[in-house]
Amino acid sequence: DFHASYAIASETAECTYDAATDRLVYTSKSVHEISIDIKNGETTEDVKKETVTETKQKTLTNTQKPATKNEYQAYAYDKVINLYLWSEEDYNALVKLWDRESEWNPHAHNKNSGAHGIPQSLPANKMASEGEDYYTNGYTQINWGLKYIKERYGSPLAAWMHSERKGWY
Repeated sequence: DFHASYAIASETAECTYDAATDRLVYTSKSVHEISIDIKNGETTEDVKKETVTETKQKTLTNTQKPATKNEYQAYAYDKVINLYLWSEEDYNALVKLWDRESEWNPHAHNKNSGAHGIPQSLPANKMASEGEDYYTNGYTQINWGLKYIKERYGSPLAAWMHSERKGWY
């Protein structure tokens, strides 16, 4: 009989955004433990056992066409209507709100305040709760923004009314 086992002891990954080059740098480190043993009746002979540590780093560029404003809005519409069960009026308010904030641009950045992305999160890293790609992924930003609106204002219409009164939301 031949028996081989392979176990991953640990794996870590980190993705960082380099704004100067508009690139994501992905670094992963894996530690693997490999053991191969030969079973001979009732006895097991350990033939090879080793620990392998590998670190990989690669730069990811956006090779796919970025999503359009219409695609982001369609995604948000689905969430507003089907997940949050808000109204068409709420969706229309959301469109006006995020048109004003960012024009639905996931790379929109306010140099004075540091607010970033489609919902203009301040600080930007609040959106990390929805995914490591929060700085560049409009869908991640939309997910965070809708949760923020629900928790803080209850609905996009209420957030829009607050923005109209105060000039911010």
